[in-house]
Amino acid sequence: MRTFPVGDGPVGIALSPDGSSAYVTNYRDDTVSVIDTELAEAGGDPVVATIPIPLGNPYGIAVSPDGKRVYSMSVIPAVVSVIDPSLVELGQDPVIGTVQVGPLSSAIAVSPHGTRLYAADTAGGAVSVLDPESIGSGQSPLIATVPVGEGPKGIAVSPDGRYVYTADAGDETVSVIDTTRIGTGGDPVIASVGVGREPTWVSIAPDGSAAYVRNAGDNTVSILDLASNPPRVAETVEIGGSGSNHWYAGLAITPNQPPEAGLSAPAKARTGVPAEFDVSPPTDDLGVQTAVLDFGDGTTRSVPAGGTFKHTYTEPGTYETTLTVDDGEGCEPVPALFAQGLPSPFTGQTAHCNGPSRVTYTQTVEVADLPRLRLVTALKRPQSSLRALRITATCRNVECRARAFGRIEVRRPGRKALRFALDADRGELAAEAPTALVPRIPAEARRAARKALRSGGKVRARVRVAAEAPGDQRRVVLRRVRIAR
Repeated sequence: MRTFPVGDGPVGIALSPDGSSAYVTNYRDDTVSVIDTELAEAGGDPVVATIPIPLGNPYGIAVSPDGKRVYSMSVIPAVVSVIDPSLVELGQDPVIGTVQVGPLSSAIAVSPHGTRLYAADTAGGAVSVLDPESIGSGQSPLIATVPVGEGPKGIAVSPDGRYVYTADAGDETVSVIDTTRIGTGGDPVIASVGVGREPTWVSIAPDGSAAYVRNAGDNTVSILDLASNPPRVAETVEIGGSGSNHWYAGLAITPNQPPEAGLSAPAKARTGVPAEFDVSPPTDDLGVQTAVLDFGDGTTRSVPAGGTFKHTYTEPGTYETTLTVDDGEGCEPVPALFAQGLPSPFTGQTAHCNGPSRVTYTQTVEVADLPRLRLVTALKRPQSSLRALRITATCRNVECRARAFGRIEVRRPGRKALRFALDADRGELAAEAPTALVPRIPAEARRAARKALRSGGKVRARVRVAAEAPGDQRRVVLRRVRIAR
């Protein structure tokens, strides 16, 4: 472990999604320090840039999921500054926009999809919901204002973006906001959970199972069970330290890089017909532990190396095909730090433990019953060619493979009948498309047929058309025809 100087009065800290950069708000000198985490580990000077915040007093900070924007919250006045990190390297002013959200705020959080900002309005007892794309555009970024408890200071968003949690220092509660209710006319606050004295910070486990609330007034951390309805305090942990010398405002941990893969599934399929699925080779910085393809009908298969796979559905319906990849690195909880008597390491902007180890990819497959094969044939009567017969075949409802074959019978007066096999003809038939099949007459049969016809004999053919379609469907049609010249 090492320490290094940043600005005066560091308070908030947040990491870029890839863990390569950390951003620290320096409350007293009105700046944000940009830290190169690799340099921090290597022992060099990790502070690669210092960004002035125009309106000063930066406190809370958050990074967009794509790492392209950093949002700093100034306390008085409550102003959100939008920072473009790419401009830092170019030596340009990276603060590309600002918006005031209240007279007094401290914390800010961004949704997992980057489409919403949530600012805790401490003075107004509310949460300001903002559109980050509108900041600096001349349009108002304010989407809604949601009243919560008294004096919200900390704020965090669940990993799926469904819920927002505020640490309400004034009434010692945590407010739970259902984001799907914002703007619908109903009250978005679905629960208010009592915690310790003066809650100031809140963070959410990456799997959304727990919330950790820093209670500054009694030096405790309340651990909320978010699986219960409503959430409840499952445990309260005492932490060491008191007073200004023991105030830790934030901690961020380099996230685990989740594995990557890809799934391509057909949008439509037929019962009884193999559907093809493509899985790109799963990758991870430390290797993939498991990769499982679930076809949605109770059938799964392991696909650790990716590839192309076929699966046959037996029943019609809508199936959710899911690829789940796990690197096995998991999420290491931080509460072990409590045993060391350390003050709260939790913030409202960063997860309390390593990032997710599992990713899923889902595609929907609509499976319909396979149409029933019907085989229709047309044969001109009589046939006049002694080289080949011509028969037209049509596969109704579904494409098929067809084969025309049979035999030719030659009869001369007073002689025994001669029989010859026709040379089969094959074809791929599109659905509803009449296709000519031309089984050829062997040379020996042609010679015998000519003699028979000159002497008043008869030449007849028996032609079969056999068709095969997906789903192991088979049909055979027999046609008889006389040959005359």
